[in-house]
Amino acid sequence: LVSAARAFDPDGFAALMRRHAVDMLKITPSHLQALMGAKDPADVLPRRRLVLGGEATPWALLDRIRALRPDLRVFNHYGPTETTVGTLTQDAARADRSAATLPVGRPLPGSAMRVLDADLQPLPPGLPGELYVTGPGLARGYHQRPGQTAERFVADPFDERGGRMYRTGDLVRWTADGQLEYLGRVDHQVKVRGFRVELGEVEAQLRADPAIGEAVVTAQ
Repeated sequence: LVSAARAFDPDGFAALMRRHAVDMLKITPSHLQALMGAKDPADVLPRRRLVLGGEATPWALLDRIRALRPDLRVFNHYGPTETTVGTLTQDAARADRSAATLPVGRPLPGSAMRVLDADLQPLPPGLPGELYVTGPGLARGYHQRPGQTAERFVADPFDERGGRMYRTGDLVRWTADGQLEYLGRVDHQVKVRGFRVELGEVEAQLRADPAIGEAVVTAQ
């Protein structure tokens, strides 16, 4: 296993990948970008397959990977924890380059995607909407958080059997050839190195501190 120290040491990580001849690596784009500051950035990359996920992948990063290792197959992988992680995938070599970043792709078998407006009506290709995920991979909900569960796991109006949808909070749109392009968030959640950060929770913690909370109130 890779130690935490080595995982964030570009030259150390490159040496490990080279020594063990690693075939496949899954990593967030920002983490990979930082590791490619190694003396020999090509050594950071796996021999056969690279899977990117957790955040949007810029084309500039893909172009650099292709320049270093034109034989390497690169895939985007999308899926929140609430959907048992994997729901969409995209082969970078077949991606629609008109998108702002590498599309998150097409549904994996067993998953279905719905791009809906605020009234839960389906949107045609090109129009942005919130992404809802359905299928047997959905979690039952959040442990001991019934309010949050009710907010995120909602009834599927298109399923006569009474299925559910997971409301991802991700803003997406269908491309003309059936890929999903990630556009951002419909709320104030942000991603930091692939980890979700709820800005409202950060604000609540700041307000809970007597000194900071008083300063915020005074400023308002």
